[in-house]
Amino acid sequence: MRPLFVDTGAFIAKEIADDHFQPVARQHWDELEPRRQRLVSSEHVLDESATLIARRSTYAFAAEWGRDALESGIEWFRAGKDDWEKALLPMR
Repeated sequence: MRPLFVDTGAFIAKEIADDHFQPVARQHWDELEPRRQRLVSSEHVLDESATLIARRSTYAFAAEWGRDALESGIEWFRAGKDDWEKALLPMR
């Protein structure tokens, strides 16, 4: 099974009760659990998600969410200097 990239919207909808996508997000998160789906994301998504969760709830909740997310089994990609240089090369 191919890994599934989790972006900010999926984290926000799962965690923020008044998010209008929360019912469907919760349903999809619940369906992923028994499938043991390999989830991947990036440190940038983690940062963006924690910032938005803090703004829509509390900083304490966002910090707790971030700690839980790091321990969740999601594979977190980290961009290094080489990655940034490749990404910013002029298109030919």
